[in-house]
Amino acid sequence: MRNKEDLIILPQGMPGENEVHRQDAVVAELCNQYYLLKNKEYFANYSFTERLDAAAGLVEGLKAQHFYFYRRTGEDLPAGRRIINLASNDYLGFTRHPAIIKAGEEALKNYGAASGSVPLLSGTTVLHKKLEQELAAFTGYDAALTFNSGYNANYGLLSALMTFSDAAILDMSVHASIVDGCCNTNKIFFRHNDPASLNIALQKASGFRNKLVIVDGVFSMDGDIARLDEILSVVRVHHAWLMVDESHAIGVIGKNGCGTHSHFAMREKADMITCSTGKALGGIGGFVAGSQRLISFLELLSRPFIFSTSLPPNMAAQLLKAIQVLRSDVVIHQQLWKNIGYFSSGISAMGFEPAPSSTAIIPLLIRDEVKLLKLCGALHEEGIFVNPIFYPVVQKKKSRIRISVTAGLRKDELDDALNAIETASRKLGIIQTQT
Repeated sequence: MRNKEDLIILPQGMPGENEVHRQDAVVAELCNQYYLLKNKEYFANYSFTERLDAAAGLVEGLKAQHFYFYRRTGEDLPAGRRIINLASNDYLGFTRHPAIIKAGEEALKNYGAASGSVPLLSGTTVLHKKLEQELAAFTGYDAALTFNSGYNANYGLLSALMTFSDAAILDMSVHASIVDGCCNTNKIFFRHNDPASLNIALQKASGFRNKLVIVDGVFSMDGDIARLDEILSVVRVHHAWLMVDESHAIGVIGKNGCGTHSHFAMREKADMITCSTGKALGGIGGFVAGSQRLISFLELLSRPFIFSTSLPPNMAAQLLKAIQVLRSDVVIHQQLWKNIGYFSSGISAMGFEPAPSSTAIIPLLIRDEVKLLKLCGALHEEGIFVNPIFYPVVQKKKSRIRISVTAGLRKDELDDALNAIETASRKLGIIQTQT
């Protein structure tokens, strides 16, 4: 166990030490400090003041090394550089779609700037009800309920439904909001996307009153698709229920972007799904879809739903229009997949470590975190907007750049991004220089 004081002491280097190596040592120590900040058991020994000082010291240290990349804006990139955004979840470019913007503007004039209340009181408009009906119809469920974030959709469902007598059976790579939502219940994890491991986990959970298996349709860090048809078969053998987070699936995979069930042409569906509407649908918020009985249950018992101001009416209108566009405009969806194929082929040809991605999310695994930060810095200077991903968001030694390919990227932008990634990666020794 390290001393508390170690958290804010940076290595100064010895006289004459190579400056590049000294900087690498500083950055490596900053990464270690970040891990300690995330270690609740270790951090419990700190006073409030010490906790804030430690975080401030870490941020200042990263900024001093020009490696603090979070909360950047386009204006923070070098002046005169064209910005190529490879970090957006706006997969279909709906945040800038003219028809969607127009729908929001009209609702803004008719309904005002905000809902002004929680959904159960006066915060529900006819637009909210229409949106929930359309979300249910689009996903093939009886009913849907909207929340003001995807996080709240997951947390609001799971914290209400699950109790100490139940067990949540979680894929090891599910989103953090799912793990957080299981705060009132027992958690059992199974190996990522492994139906055999799921079977063992369900056997272990046999003594619990209720069992809910939870997976992502498309996993947010690796971009791989859940083996949903096989997983559902295992779930039904054990008389469990299944929940699928479709946040990175809807709008991306399946016919017209209908999601993972459509991707596998499954007739039987999971018992419930959740989804963020801040990804391919181009808005904010989230929803749960399932049976009418489930939705009625959540209306009465989901605290994030009950105690949060509902979505602004203009956002409900924009999301309604987004679903209409998704149903009718196949060209946008086709362009997304054309870009995914082109960019994925370019990355594969460079010699990066193979990744399981088969969607718009393409991870560049860079297990050396110092090199990861240096690569992000080099791409920043070229106007390529990417972010580093560290433990505990991903497992240790699985740090990465998480690239998101979108339909709005032009071929010349994809080419410029690929060239910048290859040049910087070879210079840093992340991939081997061709001879």
